Amino acid sequence: MPTPAKKTALLLDMDGVLIDSREAIEWAWAEAAKQFGYTLDAQQIEDHIHGIPGPQTLLRLFSDLAPHHRQQLYQRVFELEKDAFSPLNVGMQELMTQSKAQAMPLGLVTSSWRERVEHVLNIHDLTSMFDVIITRSDVKHGKPAGDPYVQAKNALNVEHATAIEDSISGVKSAVAARCYTYGYAKTASLGQELISHGASQIIDTFETLTLHND
Repeated sequence: MPTPAKKTALLLDMDGVLIDSREAIEWAWAEAAKQFGYTLDAQQIEDHIHGIPGPQTLLRLFSDLAPHHRQQLYQRVFELEKDAFSPLNVGMQELMTQSKAQAMPLGLVTSSWRERVEHVLNIHDLTSMFDVIITRSDVKHGKPAGDPYVQAKNALNVEHATAIEDSISGVKSAVAARCYTYGYAKTASLGQELISHGASQIIDTFETLTLHND
């Protein structure tokens, strides 16, 4: 007999939400691109890297490279990101503890690849924290499509979920899956962008966020 669906789950993005990795990601892609003769500007990074599955980024920004060179560039990004330590965002450990105390199912929904996800969770001793982990390889259509969040909700057997995202692509994905979506933004301009793409509310810290499992 199936178990009754819990009312609400908490679904977290990884890069930029669980961990403070925006600068590390930007540096890794910019450095790898430079090694192949490209210079990335801030708008390209925001539009085509944050919250976007890597294979899509490769096609958007490096379509004129031969396929094997694109893979070499991608491998270099992976090496640089793996070597760059990204701390947990301030207040995130307490937020996850709060969700556990309220018996809220906890999921990780990311455009990153499973090997890197496992690496991040091992570093931060979080390998048993999440009830479900959805990576880009687990769905046919990644963010900004709603598939990753829909799959997470289905896996957790919940009808409702609260998502936290820090990118336009991620917000679109969570909203498409009918999640109540917090946009995490440290600047007013990013906050306005996330609201314009469907975020229900903007937060700039996790330290004062109170969860409600109802």
